[in-house]
Amino acid sequence: QSCKESDPSLDTIRSKVQSLEESAEMVGIGQASASSGLLDGEWELIYAPEDITRSSPFFWAFRRAFPEQSDQIFSITDAIPAPIKEVGPAIQTIDSTAKTLVSRVKVATLNGIATSQMTTRCSIVRE
Repeated sequence: QSCKESDPSLDTIRSKVQSLEESAEMVGIGQASASSGLLDGEWELIYAPEDITRSSPFFWAFRRAFPEQSDQIFSITDAIPAPIKEVGPAIQTIDSTAKTLVSRVKVATLNGIATSQMTTRCSIVRE
């Protein structure tokens, strides 16, 4: 079910995402889907409760390595307003056969004068 509102509120989006998560969990799509092949392909991030750069494996690892300091460090770049910093889209490519995830996030600064594609890679492993 899609949002029919042209500009849905954050609460509406959160509610829809939570509903989708619950539906997926009921049919068995969850952690195991990373190795089942159901998630293979290219995916664009459409919702994140925080800055979309956090969808990158680099930031996952950073947060895990420095749990006490990460939020404080992230808040520095999070505080930079648009158009000084523009982020997106965030694209992830999952390959369960190769057991890899490649994350690409476009970051532009100074109203697009300096633009880069942040790319990080990780292995998909079962814990």
